[in-house]
Amino acid sequence: MSINSSSSGGIRRILDDTSNKLVKSSERLSSGLRINSASDDAAGLAIAASLGTEAAIGRKGIDNASYAQSALDIADAAVGQVKNIADRLNELAQQSANGTLSNEQRSSLQDEFSQLTQEIDRIAQTTQFNGVNLLQGVSIPVPVSDASNPNNIINIPAIEVSSNPLSGHNVSTQESAKAAMAAISSLRDNLNEATSSIGSIEKRLESATSTEKVAVENRLSAASRIRDVDYASEVAEHTKLSILQDSSTAMMAHSKQQESMVLQLLK
Repeated sequence: MSINSSSSGGIRRILDDTSNKLVKSSERLSSGLRINSASDDAAGLAIAASLGTEAAIGRKGIDNASYAQSALDIADAAVGQVKNIADRLNELAQQSANGTLSNEQRSSLQDEFSQLTQEIDRIAQTTQFNGVNLLQGVSIPVPVSDASNPNNIINIPAIEVSSNPLSGHNVSTQESAKAAMAAISSLRDNLNEATSSIGSIEKRLESATSTEKVAVENRLSAASRIRDVDYASEVAEHTKLSILQDSSTAMMAHSKQQESMVLQLLK
């Protein structure tokens, strides 16, 4: 003769189900995540993981843009120094073009002219960022997001600074000094073009960085909405399950008490 009733079995199933749900709810509250394993939401977990990867790539792209901006700052400062040298060279040429100077005086001007010309090349050859030459005509690719997409690559244009426009020129005579002034003007045009190029690419990098920061924030926000738990809703659910578990436990105890009474009557 069976003593267990169908209601007792039903209460047991409800209690087991409630207990399992309560464990899951406690896990969500303690971790702060709605999805703690693939079994919770496989598709949601995959999407959130993908968004997290994209955000990490975006953050690295922002770092790359920051490094590039630092490199451009160094290049800009070096070009500025060469401009100062060009100004001094122009002063020397102007002075040497003065017909009242003697050849001996022009010789002193030529010595300085030669030294400053060599300094231009030294600056161009030694201006580097992390071992990369910045003023020797080398284009530098900068991935500001996923590098597998060529549209995310910003190329810093080749910037070349040298004393080549001054090649063969000197200020040792009045006539050569006049010719040197035209060569110095050509050098300054090159330097102004370099400065313009640096400024333009810096603005583009700033814009790309701002865009990528917004994209990273949006990706992280989307991943958070998918994975993170809604605490208010989960606390309410946890409270409901706790009450249901307590009531089911009480009903289970009551059912067992009734079974015990029936057994006593059958003795």
